[in-house]
Amino acid sequence: MLEDRIENYRFEKNIKFFKWGAIITLLLAVFKVAFTPDILDGGGKMADFLLTLIPIGLFFQYRSAAKKWGGQFIEWKENEISFKSRKYNLTTIHLSNIESIDIRLDVIEIRTSEQKLDINIEDYTKYEDRIRVKDNFKKIKEKLGTSSPTQKWPFSS
Repeated sequence: MLEDRIENYRFEKNIKFFKWGAIITLLLAVFKVAFTPDILDGGGKMADFLLTLIPIGLFFQYRSAAKKWGGQFIEWKENEISFKSRKYNLTTIHLSNIESIDIRLDVIEIRTSEQKLDINIEDYTKYEDRIRVKDNFKKIKEKLGTSSPTQKWPFSS
């Protein structure tokens, strides 16, 4: 049987960029205050100074999103699929509970008797990973003999 795991570190990689941007901005702000202390007296200069601190706020905002969305993975085991995505925390689906699997461009839709789960794979930026994800779900779909809902073309009657 299929056993595979695909991990996504997109957010962890991007946070380094935001972190260095925030550090450089903070250092520049410290130098600016040290060499021109009258900037904190108020007025237009202070407003301009505060606008230059925006990258620090962006770093904290992105860091909180990365904590929530980071560590994404999809893992296929003997009798179950486990995954963590933007929309779902750690979720495990037993293969015997799957009624249908629909493989789309950026979404894998899994229907069980209790719920419908949409696994968004657009965060997997490596083409090879996306192909592996789709191939693995295609193998499970074939093994289970599930069918996806019939697609209707928008201009058909």
